[in-house]
Amino acid sequence: MRSLLALVSLLALIPRIASANDAAASTAAGGIQLRQEARISMEKELLSISENKITVEYEFLNETDRDIATEIAFPVPPYDLNWTDAQGSRSIDDFHVWVEGRPLNYRTEAKAMLRGVDESALLLKMGIDIASFAHFFEDNEGRRGSRDIQRLSLPLQRELIHAGLIDKEDKLPTWTVFKTYHWQETFPARRLLHVRHEYAPVIGFEQLNGVDLRGKGTPRFANVSNACVDLPLQKKLVSEIPKTDGVIPTFWIDYILTTANTWKKPIKQFELIVERPQPDGTWRVGLGRELLLGRQS
Repeated sequence: MRSLLALVSLLALIPRIASANDAAASTAAGGIQLRQEARISMEKELLSISENKITVEYEFLNETDRDIATEIAFPVPPYDLNWTDAQGSRSIDDFHVWVEGRPLNYRTEAKAMLRGVDESALLLKMGIDIASFAHFFEDNEGRRGSRDIQRLSLPLQRELIHAGLIDKEDKLPTWTVFKTYHWQETFPARRLLHVRHEYAPVIGFEQLNGVDLRGKGTPRFANVSNACVDLPLQKKLVSEIPKTDGVIPTFWIDYILTTANTWKKPIKQFELIVERPQPDGTWRVGLGRELLLGRQS
């Protein structure tokens, strides 16, 4: 089970026109993790969420009399080529980490998974970049392609088609990327270690109608009934739902907290800061407005 914390409240104010076919999507990315390590406790976590940046600060304590060296990982949720769209790539390419205030150089591992099988070796042998879907592009005229695949000889392209890694018609990648940022860290004996990381989130989006917002529909991602809002605000939102068949754009951000389970439990001090967008310093709701919701499950 995962716990998702997100931006809560109303974005409103600037109406946007969006296609009714826009898909709902978001990337749930969480805290850093490592193999089960009960000798290290998470003394403090400060989580700051805004629509532009997620920042997390940790204080870890090695409770033993010896230094502990271990591999730490930040896994990016799996994504495929369908998640490279107007909402932005789901790859989270701007991850940064600092330890004791100093920027840290980390390594990146990207695997190409297809029907549960790791096909990375074949792609790497052909010089194909996995994480970018072979340097996928889409120009202003709607032409799409992957540069690494286009430069391959026809026999190599046929090999990828036979393996199911690209489709026969458009020769576009079909694999799913599993990407992880990781680094080696030493936790000093009986001392606190401060770690901070940040990245730009991917904002989920879905067009919802009044039935969905009242919690009576079956939306895939967000609605007012399961949003992280208190009851008075929930009632206010529902009361403002238009009586027509129009739709209301909703936006949200996911965050996974269960990665903390790899450390000695529980988190001793946890603080959440949510930055509410305020384009002109006021808050409004109404027909055609946008809602920025949190959700919890």
